[in-house]
Amino acid sequence: MISQFTTQIDFVFGPIGAGKSFTAARLAQPNKSMIFSTDHWFTMLFFPDITSFPTMAWTLERIQRCETLIWETAMQALRSGTSVVLDIGLATRADRLKYFERCKSENLAYQFHYVTACLELRKARVMERNQHAIAQKGYVVSTEMFEYTNNLFEVPDTEELVMLGARSICNEEN
Repeated sequence: MISQFTTQIDFVFGPIGAGKSFTAARLAQPNKSMIFSTDHWFTMLFFPDITSFPTMAWTLERIQRCETLIWETAMQALRSGTSVVLDIGLATRADRLKYFERCKSENLAYQFHYVTACLELRKARVMERNQHAIAQKGYVVSTEMFEYTNNLFEVPDTEELVMLGARSICNEEN
C-alpha cells in the first residue's frame, strides 16, 4: 500500500441499505476527500430521462458507465493531491478484485471498508429513503430492485477481507 501519491483512495462496499453513503461521508470528512457515488451519478445523469421503469440490463449498463467515469475522475483527483472515497457498489468479489488489482498496479494507497447491517434494518432504511425520494420526485427502489441488488451482493469471506486488507463496519445504528 505504498503510494507514489500522498493521497488515498477509500472503497466503501456492502449490500443495499447497509449505510455505505453514511460511511463514505464520515470517511471523507477528516481528509477533505472527494466522494464519488454511483447512486448519485446515476440519478443525476440518467434519472431525468427515464419515462418508464427501466430494465435491469438498461440500469446495469448505465451504472457501469458511471463507474468508468468515476474511476477516471477519481484518478485525476488523486493525481492532483486530493484523496477520494468511492461508494460504487463493488457487489461481487470480481468487482472488488478488479479495483484491488488496479490499486496495486498503479501503486495507490488504498483502504477497503466493508459495511454491513442486518437485513431488516437495511430494508427499513431503503423504505425510509424511498419516502424522501417520493417527496422529492427522486429515484425509488422497488421491492424487486431491493431483492435483486441484495441477491447480487456477494458477502466477502474472511480470506477476501484479509487479502483486501478490508476494515469491517457493522452499521446497526439507525
